[in-house]
Amino acid sequence: MYKFSKYSTITYDNKTINDLTSQLNFNREMLNNSIYFVNYNIKDGDTPDKICQSLYDDASLDWVLLYINNIIDPIYDWPLLPDELTSYCVNKYGSSYVYSVHHYELDDKVVSTGTTGSTPITNYDYESSLNDAKRPIKLPTEKFMNEFIFSYENL
Repeated sequence: MYKFSKYSTITYDNKTINDLTSQLNFNREMLNNSIYFVNYNIKDGDTPDKICQSLYDDASLDWVLLYINNIIDPIYDWPLLPDELTSYCVNKYGSSYVYSVHHYELDDKVVSTGTTGSTPITNYDYESSLNDAKRPIKLPTEKFMNEFIFSYENL
């Protein structure tokens, strides 16, 4: 029986599990190197497997895209579609409170209620902003993908 003692552990969903990717040799500083990565903003309808199919002709490489971008949960760490975001907000805040004020902002800083010139940010606006922050990712170039897969296969 194979032992997983050489792998570090991570906590996911309140459980400690072995991190099977811990033996992969990936330097996150490389993410800023245009030889290996390009910036990309996830569009509505994009999924990791569709992106990988389009770029590398192999949808099964989606795990590499997720790993490189440190996306652990491909459901909630990936941007939601507009109707999914609305449903998420309804479930989180209740249908009567989706468009209630979450907080106020002035010059992109949270301020207290009633601050002159402040803008109310609704629960939906707040969640939409968090959702949009998930859109920028790094796409591996074919050169990197080939080297990464070679490294993985030779673990």
